[in-house]
Formats: sequence, structure tokens, C-alpha cells
Amino acid sequence: MSKFYPNVGDEDGIEAGANWGAMAAIGLGFMALLGAVPSFYAVVRSAGIEGAEGFLLVNAILLAAIVLSALFCFFAAWRFMQRKGLVLGILLTVLTVIDMLGKLARVALGVIPLWYLALLLLDGLILYGLLHGIRAARGAKRLGALAETNLGEVFG
Repeated sequence: MSKFYPNVGDEDGIEAGANWGAMAAIGLGFMALLGAVPSFYAVVRSAGIEGAEGFLLVNAILLAAIVLSALFCFFAAWRFMQRKGLVLGILLTVLTVIDMLGKLARVALGVIPLWYLALLLLDGLILYGLLHGIRAARGAKRLGALAETNLGEVFG
């Protein structure tokens, strides 16, 4: 069995693919939480300032949305570890691709620094892990009840 491209036709490969998917989803969730730090700081610093209600409201909504997206990523990781999560994995993969295209467009337009390409590389690794998680969920679905059956009792 290949370490970087597990065979999802057997239980060991499904477990390896599920681990890849779960690690990628957890990494994506922590990256989202890291992005929530500026919003959290803005909410805390502007809480007592008079006349900053609109600024406070926008940053509080942004903070809540980022935390919800991180929770979604952690839920997807949990589903991958249950050898399920095909739909969540596909949705997370599509959102990651859209995010990568947005980052690439910002780099191409010169709006952000060039070191931002390192985040694109990290997103590429996360996308690779998510694809293995999707493969593992499909493999577990195909394997079905056979994996839960003790074949020693059947043929013994």
C-alpha cells in the first residue's frame, strides 16, 4: 500500500484515506480560526468605544461566521473518521478550490505580498488530503457491510 496514495479497496487503505481527510479538515479548521484572530481583536478593542457600534457589529458577525466555518471543518473531520462524510468532503473541497482561486487572483493582481503563495501551497496540501478523505468515504460505502462482518465466522 502506498503511503501517499492509499488503496481504498481494503480496510487499511480506507483508514489511511480517512486519516488524510480528517487531518486536512482539522488543518483547514485551524487555519480558519487563525484568520479569526484579527476580528476577535477588533471586537474586543472596540467594545467600549462610543460610536463604533457598526464596526463592532460587522466584526462580530465576521467572527461568528469564521468560528462557524471552523466548526464545520471539525465536523467534517469527525465524519471522515467515521468513514463517512462524502457530501461534506465534496462541499469542503469545492469551497477550498474557490478559496484557492480567490487567493491566486489576488496574487496575480498584485494586491497581496508574494509570500502569500506559501498559503496556496498549504491549501494545495489540504486539498490533496481532502481528496483522499473523499476517496476513503466512497471506498467505505462500497465496502459496506463486508467490513463489519467477521469473515472468520462465516468461512470458519
